[in-house]
Amino acid sequence: MNLTQQLFAIFAIPGTVALVVQTILLVVGMGTHDADADGADAGADGGLDGDVFADPGLRVLTVRGLVAFFAVGGWVGIALIDWNVPVALAAVLALLAGLGGLFLVAWLFKVMLRLQSAGNLDIRNAIGSVGRVYLTVPGGGRFSGKVTLLLQERAVELEALTDGSQPIPTGSQVQVTGIRGSQIIVVPLVENETDMHQHEQHMTK
Repeated sequence: MNLTQQLFAIFAIPGTVALVVQTILLVVGMGTHDADADGADAGADGGLDGDVFADPGLRVLTVRGLVAFFAVGGWVGIALIDWNVPVALAAVLALLAGLGGLFLVAWLFKVMLRLQSAGNLDIRNAIGSVGRVYLTVPGGGRFSGKVTLLLQERAVELEALTDGSQPIPTGSQVQVTGIRGSQIIVVPLVENETDMHQHEQHMTK
């Protein structure tokens, strides 16, 4: 393996390992958490800065997508160099292959989410549930993010809104307080607990 192939391998090997781990976690029901590259929303309601998407609802810049980009692009680059393709051309083709892998992963997960939402889940049962934000929920209730939670004993990913003025960042725990169409309304869990505590204090006075 020459120096150029070693450079490609730096991206290919970790990317492949991460992709395998994510796939295993997904199969056993633990891989529903995913974060986008910059914490913004690129959904159908969106138009927030910094995200690239091919069609409404297709989230491209995610951890899974970037892992696929490096894994596919890296191995394609190694193979092309092994076939004596010029380095510059191999780099371009590896980049295109990586982008193809990135968009393919985004499309596959979009299809999976559609199949998930088409099941017999009743979103109203999510009210009161606690979940975790994996795609930042913008403040103001205009744009949606994503929240992962257990609904009817299944790990699901739901579009989420918050009526608060501040965005709820990736990784935050939230509680579902209501439903708006096909989307859940959430509040930060700490904020919600504080409000409940203040309410209890008011009731005891």
